[in-house]
Amino acid sequence: KMLKMGLPMGAIKNAMVRDGLDPAIMDLDHDKSVASQLDPNKKDAAKKAPKKKKVRRKKIYWNKVDAKEGTVWDAIKKLDVQLNYDTAEFEELFTQALDAKKNDKKKGSDSSTKSAGKTVKVIDSKRGMNGDIILRKVKLAPSQVAAMVDCLNCGTLEAVELRSLYEFMPTEEESKGLTNYLAGVESRNEAVADMTPCEQYMVAMKDLKDSDKKFKSIIFLAEFNSKMKELKYDVDHLASACEELKSSERLQMLLAMILKLVNDINTGGEGKMTEGFTLDSLTKLSETKAFDNKTTVLNFLVRTIRKTDKDVLKFREDIKSVVLAKGVIMERLLASAKQLCEDSRIVTETAKLDGEWYRESLKHPPSPKYKFRDVKAQRASVKELRQMVTFLTEKDVPVGQMDITHFERFALFSKLELQKALGVIKE
Repeated sequence: KMLKMGLPMGAIKNAMVRDGLDPAIMDLDHDKSVASQLDPNKKDAAKKAPKKKKVRRKKIYWNKVDAKEGTVWDAIKKLDVQLNYDTAEFEELFTQALDAKKNDKKKGSDSSTKSAGKTVKVIDSKRGMNGDIILRKVKLAPSQVAAMVDCLNCGTLEAVELRSLYEFMPTEEESKGLTNYLAGVESRNEAVADMTPCEQYMVAMKDLKDSDKKFKSIIFLAEFNSKMKELKYDVDHLASACEELKSSERLQMLLAMILKLVNDINTGGEGKMTEGFTLDSLTKLSETKAFDNKTTVLNFLVRTIRKTDKDVLKFREDIKSVVLAKGVIMERLLASAKQLCEDSRIVTETAKLDGEWYRESLKHPPSPKYKFRDVKAQRASVKELRQMVTFLTEKDVPVGQMDITHFERFALFSKLELQKALGVIKE
């Protein structure tokens, strides 16, 4: 049947070996019966040949490529490769009898049924597994992360870790699934305890009021100082570059020489003269050739300047900041600052609500949730913000009233910082 399908002989023999049959049969005359061509001894051997046990093999899922002519794979085909290893060890490591696998399952089922039965998987298993990995990395229990977010406190976590945790905030669908599941159990605490760490985390965040805004706010807090420093770095270099470009006498002379030369070429020094040009026009100097089809305007300009005033060609010494600012794009700079302002708006709203809850709590026994309650803590709050100053000065850091939270003070501080930054960028 395989021959009729056009399969090669080698493939047919391999299939026969796999099924426990003698591949030598394929070397006989296909027009005669197999029985008539085998001697009695071979017949008995064929009958008694033990069937190979079916095994489960370890798979290596790699991306295959064709051994095209001229490639290293084409050359490898011609090599006689021999591997020296213990066959028994190889079989033990990379194969598994299917019967043994069933027995293992049967044996393991008695001991693991109880624990496996307790594992609840409400969310996607792959997403849940990735969430479990993140929680193990940060070394925090789901309840600890929820408490940290509720207090608007980054703790010891860095911005990257916070963003990783935020990726596993429950979606609307996951929240509904978890809510429906917990609604149908007798003991909520036991049901949550039987969940995976990621599911426990999602339940904690689902139950936390305004958890999404609060999480975004602490990410903003964690990233704010570094982002403002990056912004300040770009703004400072851009401002320095602009100042150097405006104040360099040699650069001004160079531009004047270029303007004069191009006007002379275009008009012969008569008629209406061009008064200026855009910087991207400078590329035309190297692209435009004289009638000899060899000399460019740039070639001629450099020769002329060398004869006129060599010192002009040292203009790069006057504009060193331009190199540092060459990657700064004004539109991108403004967009980054505006995005930070938008994020700051969410932070301000969140901080205001949290502050109102805090001031309400002052009417009752103090809640351990809130930080910076006494005078000493308030001073620590101001000191912490003064260390984050970039565009403002330390004197500009808002102190505020004694009954405001640290996060309210930070929200006001970030707003003032960004207003100052936008003003400097636009200037």
